[in-house]
Amino acid sequence: MRGWLSRRRQGHLNGLIYATPETRRLQATPTFSALKAPSTMHIPPGIAFLARSLPHFFGPFVVTYFGLRLADTHLGVATPSWLSILLSLVSRPIIFILDRKTRSYRNARNAAALGATLPPRFEGSPLDAGKQIRDSFVHGYLTDFIDHWTRRYGPIVGYSGSNADAVCA
Repeated sequence: MRGWLSRRRQGHLNGLIYATPETRRLQATPTFSALKAPSTMHIPPGIAFLARSLPHFFGPFVVTYFGLRLADTHLGVATPSWLSILLSLVSRPIIFILDRKTRSYRNARNAAALGATLPPRFEGSPLDAGKQIRDSFVHGYLTDFIDHWTRRYGPIVGYSGSNADAVCA
């Protein structure tokens, strides 16, 4: 029974404890693993997300404002400060609207390049679709609008939301 110490010799009450001279030596030496810095530091996902999205969000504001300032200094186009700030604030909604208007053209062009066909689209605005979804939730089941759309358009329906395209299958 070498290596096994009784609970009386160890001072423990709940069973036998395995102890060898080697494990006793390791327990006696201090370890500083808690003080070591990790080899690689990982960036939290929130900071990485902000680093990816903030330039996309604030880019139009910054480009418009400094573009107008450069036009003022180098080309002599005088724009008042209030107008350059207003145009900077309006630039993001304008890009949003232009992106929404050109999305169907880009999707059709990409589908033609791949030899694919687009599914039939929901004929209405995103507000109409939202109203149908709300009505199906309030007056029936949440997915009643999908049943209505598939009866009208077929088993696959394309839908353009406010900032994304979706397919209900």
